[in-house]
Amino acid sequence: MSASTEVAGIFTAHDGYINGINLELEDAQRILQTWRTSQFEGTDPDSSIEIILEKVANGTLLTLKQWNIPEGQAEGYESGWHDFYFTPMQEFFSNKQKL
Repeated sequence: MSASTEVAGIFTAHDGYINGINLELEDAQRILQTWRTSQFEGTDPDSSIEIILEKVANGTLLTLKQWNIPEGQAEGYESGWHDFYFTPMQEFFSNKQKL
């Protein structure tokens, strides 16, 4: 995995399965990126992702919106967000609170 913290910076994840570009970055508030996987056809437009972070009483609320997903692929990406990102993040931050 490689990630950039700069606007127009590129990122990759999962051994090149995912790649994209940071379009907008608002420190600790918002991320807007283009995004695609190796499952996209060459003619498919990039998908877009917006992540919004909001302080709440017991931590941070993360809202993720993704659009321009190729037909028939949305369900797989939805489960991927949970399996590879949200569940591990919840476990990581739950363990940090116990230390």
